[in-house]
Amino acid sequence: MNRYSLILLLLLFAGVTCSLKASSPKPINPEQLLASYQLKYPGEPGIYLEQRTEVHITQVDGKVHVSTKYFYDLLHLTDQSNHFAREVLHTNSFRTLSNIDAYSLVANKSKYKKVQVEQFEEKDNVVGAGFVFYDDTRQTRFVFPGVRPGTRNVLQYEETFKEPRFLSPWYPSTPLPVEKANLKIIVDPNVQIRFREFNTQALGLGFTETKENNKKVYSWSAANIAGMQRIDDKAPAAPHFLPHIVYWVEQINTQIPTQVLSNPKDLYNFYTSFIKDLKPEGDSFLQATVDSLVRNAPSEEEKVRRILYWVQDHVKYIAFEDGMRGFVPNSSSLVYKNRYGDCKDMSSITWSMLRMAGINNTYLAWIGTRRLPYRYAEVPTPLVDNHMIAVYKAKEGYIFLDATSQHTQFGLPSSMIQGKEALVGLGPEQFEVVPVPTMPATTNLHQDSLYLQFDKNRLNGSGSRKMKGYPKTFATYSLEGTNKLEEKEKIKKILTKGHNKFFVEDYRISNLYERDLPLQISYKCAIDDYHRQIGKELYVNLHLERDFENDRIDLEKRKLERENEFCFNDRQVVVLEVPAGYSIQYLPANQEFSHPLFGFKFSYRTEGNKVVLEKEVKINHLLLKKEDFPKWNEMVAQLQEAYREVVILNK
Repeated sequence: MNRYSLILLLLLFAGVTCSLKASSPKPINPEQLLASYQLKYPGEPGIYLEQRTEVHITQVDGKVHVSTKYFYDLLHLTDQSNHFAREVLHTNSFRTLSNIDAYSLVANKSKYKKVQVEQFEEKDNVVGAGFVFYDDTRQTRFVFPGVRPGTRNVLQYEETFKEPRFLSPWYPSTPLPVEKANLKIIVDPNVQIRFREFNTQALGLGFTETKENNKKVYSWSAANIAGMQRIDDKAPAAPHFLPHIVYWVEQINTQIPTQVLSNPKDLYNFYTSFIKDLKPEGDSFLQATVDSLVRNAPSEEEKVRRILYWVQDHVKYIAFEDGMRGFVPNSSSLVYKNRYGDCKDMSSITWSMLRMAGINNTYLAWIGTRRLPYRYAEVPTPLVDNHMIAVYKAKEGYIFLDATSQHTQFGLPSSMIQGKEALVGLGPEQFEVVPVPTMPATTNLHQDSLYLQFDKNRLNGSGSRKMKGYPKTFATYSLEGTNKLEEKEKIKKILTKGHNKFFVEDYRISNLYERDLPLQISYKCAIDDYHRQIGKELYVNLHLERDFENDRIDLEKRKLERENEFCFNDRQVVVLEVPAGYSIQYLPANQEFSHPLFGFKFSYRTEGNKVVLEKEVKINHLLLKKEDFPKWNEMVAQLQEAYREVVILNK
């Protein structure tokens, strides 16, 4: 899934260190400068006085060359800014660094003393986290000297892109305020570029398009950019809300125009160069495995299911990020031999095995996860996607086969690609951009049935929890590989009924690794001191689980939309046995809240000597937009009211 180390790093670092001509800051009185910005930005540890990025795109002998110059001037305002003195620059197989010039301007009354950075440490990027096995990224680390309030850190360096399709977006925002930010793109007259702005409405960007020395010059500028604030919980990934500009080379206008990235077809042609040597065949051992899997399968769909599950079970996901290896899949025979691979390798072996089984309506596809906000039609560059899967074209439509999502059942896309677009490769010159569906709430079910009986000051319960769809997928990830003690703690978290005296006495797990069956947890539990007795009356709140009770959104503080991993239905049935000698004095009224994106329904009834509460809470959105926050809060308020209701029994 992490095949594009380059792209991820560009997203992370493109806006943090910016550029331009090798120029020094203008002389100014240090004390006055510090005092003025401490007054303007109270509480901020520092500010960027200026950030500049200058991109040069040239054409030589029909090839595009791209180099970028970066510059920033950072002023430290308080003693809490020391960590901003530590800088890390990144490079890899597709980018080289040069002409690094880093120094501090240390304030000394009315003058600055220039202190050069002398120690630069080069090291390989840290690997091993997040399933990354090999990463060719190199780091250049250094620390600016003499940092204290009034010190300025100045950095300028150049970056050369070996592949013009891998250009970095411009992110003008940083954790610190920015006084002035500028992006300038200087383009040879026979090179045509495109660009798109994202989330820039509040920046007040200035834009000019001019000519200098027969070159086209595109320039964007912004001033007084606020520092990035604390990111809200459950917020979408940064590219969804941070202002940035994506730019790319569209075509070269020579005697015979050459398209580079004009449209999705150009991107697809670029991608097909990475898979042109893949063949849907393997050695005799792989063929024997395929034959054994599909033998006696009652349908083509069952063959696809069996092969997908075999890859999920027998090929371990490990990412490779080593130059073009981050883009080119290994052969199915090598993946079969190694029994590990990245998303491309797992897609390659899935596709090959299906073709070897005679299922030719299977294809490779590129796709962006939900971390990326782009569509193929608007950004036809490698920035648009970061993942590869296989797809099967059934009679009813495409079925998305993501073997990296080990416990996802056949028929469901992995949760991280819901609502995205897949670039499906149908042949050397043929492709299709296919929307991936968002799975409805009814597909993803939590269902709990609990039978409660009084035992003095305790409620004893026996219950059953059923989970299907993505809830089961994530529960399986949580439970796999645990010892008995760890398993019990995780089961308790899954079943906990919102009371600190709830404990699980016994449980049994069924169908944990049976992808096509719901996960079942049968359990016995007890809750001490939960009900209250006043005289002859017993008060019992049957809302042992209180979803979203404390989930009111602060409309003043929250700035960003809120994301869910998936839509889901949470259904519960709670049955309370009325003890001998008691009758039902009060039963709460039924309550309901209905909205297209969320809602709940609670209903009470009696069955002989039992009180039955049926509950359903539905979340039917992946992204809750800010305009829906007031209605969400309205639902939470009604939930809180409903959760306070109690059943009253009288003796």
